[in-house]
This record gives sequence, C-alpha cells and structure tokens, in this order.
Amino acid sequence: MKCIITYLAIIIQFTISCCNNSNNHKQATNEWLGQHIELPDTISDIRTRQPIILKGSKYTILSYIDNYGCVSCNMKLPLWADYINHLTSTSDNKVTVIILVNSQNIEEARNTIDYYNYKYSVCIDWYDSINTRNKFPSKFKDQTFLLDSLHNVVFIGNPLTNPKIREIYNKHINT
Repeated sequence: MKCIITYLAIIIQFTISCCNNSNNHKQATNEWLGQHIELPDTISDIRTRQPIILKGSKYTILSYIDNYGCVSCNMKLPLWADYINHLTSTSDNKVTVIILVNSQNIEEARNTIDYYNYKYSVCIDWYDSINTRNKFPSKFKDQTFLLDSLHNVVFIGNPLTNPKIREIYNKHINT
C-alpha cells in the first residue's frame, strides 16, 4: 500500500511540475526523491536551547532557509504555526517540523520568533554545514522536504505556498 501511495505521489508531483511549466522544479524533484538527507541526531532550538531529537518521528518536515534576502520574511512563521496546528489536530502520526535557518544573525531570528510568538522549533545552522553536506537546491520553493523516518526525501516543495503540495504532504502524513 505504501508503495502505491509513493508512486502515486511521484506521478502527482510530476503532473504538478508539468502543469506549472516548472522545469527547474521537475529537475529538483527528480534529483531529490528518495535521496537521503544527512542530519545530526539532535539539533538545538535557538529559543529554548533544548535539543530536538529527530529519531523516532515517522515523518520530518525540513524547511531550509538560506541567508539570501529577508531571512525573517522567508521564515514564514505565522504560516508554519497554522500548518503545524493543522497537522497536530489531524494527524495521529508523529511529525517533527524543523525550520533550519542559515544565518549568523541569531538576534534577527530570535526577534522574529518573539514577534510572532512562534512556539515551535527553529534551528540555526551557523556555518551552513547541513547545507554543505547535502547541497540543497538553490530555489526557495525547493528547499522544503518531507522526510521519512530514515531522513529519505518522500516529497519536495513548500506546503505553505502551494495548496497541491500541501495536500500531498497531508496525505502522506495521515497514512
């Protein structure tokens, strides 16, 4: 059953890519599906300084925010809060959501978290080491990943900015 859902998701992903005339997204999708993302066993939340244990989650949503442009704008914390609340209320499965920010300006990130009263995990990758290890795509829309329990990419795309991708994330998480 899982194989059928995975293949169906791949077909839907290709259809979405074709409909949007997004060859770059299609290329990123082809390149990343099934790829392993190397993450440390724990990452610390910048607000609480508590470790976030990544083992044990059926799924992890990883959203990488690079340091180009307005980092606080690209974090989209109010949208993430709404989506995480939705996942919490509809999912019996354990999902960990990690916002991973490549920035050396920790104060900007903390101020943004405080401003939006964001209560979920945000992590700083000071030296961009996780990106260096994994070589994430350069396009913002391709820097969010749905990972399985082994940190293999199940789906790529941002569920906050594309309702079709959000629907696919929800279907995977709720199966």
